[in-house]
Amino acid sequence: MATLALLPSAALLPEAWLTERFSARRPRHVRLAALRLAKAGGRVVRLPVDAERGC
Repeated sequence: MATLALLPSAALLPEAWLTERFSARRPRHVRLAALRLAKAGGRVVRLPVDAERGC
């Protein structure tokens, strides 16, 4: 629900705020929402790699 509400303003979200939500420590639904918002905002996303988890 929150993601849907933010989609129209996705381009205005700070990149650092979105990047924090890509962390492997975040729940999957949070990472997916951040990815959806980044895509809607026209951003190119480089996902972080967690070497310990192999992902």
